[in-house]
Amino acid sequence: MKILLLIIGVIITLAGCALFVRGDNYKYTQRVRGRLIKEIPIWVDIKFSEADKGEIDLAISQWNYALNGKIELKIVDEEFDMEPEKILEQIRRNGWLILKINSTDHDLPMVEKGFVCMGFAEKLGGHHIYIVRDAVRRDKYMMGLILHEMGHLLGSGHIGDGLMSPHYTYDGTRCIDYDTIKEVGKWQRIDERELNYCYKEK
Repeated sequence: MKILLLIIGVIITLAGCALFVRGDNYKYTQRVRGRLIKEIPIWVDIKFSEADKGEIDLAISQWNYALNGKIELKIVDEEFDMEPEKILEQIRRNGWLILKINSTDHDLPMVEKGFVCMGFAEKLGGHHIYIVRDAVRRDKYMMGLILHEMGHLLGSGHIGDGLMSPHYTYDGTRCIDYDTIKEVGKWQRIDERELNYCYKEK
């Protein structure tokens, strides 16, 4: 299943159309591919299921399409188990960790009354994503949640009512919208006109 999802993501990326969004009529802009500025290596927690790892792969494929060759996100390890040598390598290479936790294991960040924390990044422009897996009730929510948290690591705060809205909605987190890519472009010092973003066809 994971391999099939990855193949679908690669095919979509190569085709240049943004049908990452399941069941909706979203498309992506198709800018001329840019020159690589930096690569961001990613270590993925061994505790994620194969299905979850497939959703993480799809989120990375979508971000790589949006970042349009300027920044490349690349998984270097899907078996990360808090090994000290891997942590040191992640720090040395300025990479990211995607970690699976449960709501009973940690004191979670404060959220508004009535809202459940499903995931968070340790800070804007940071290096760690924490997915509160037992709070994610449906597997199909994983890709949008990862897209959102990666948006924080890439430099976007909570904005608008799309991907980076402070309140997760399944329909609002299907793809990387203009507001998000504009914020990421500012943080990364990349002209937003060199990046791709999704829009809904009329």
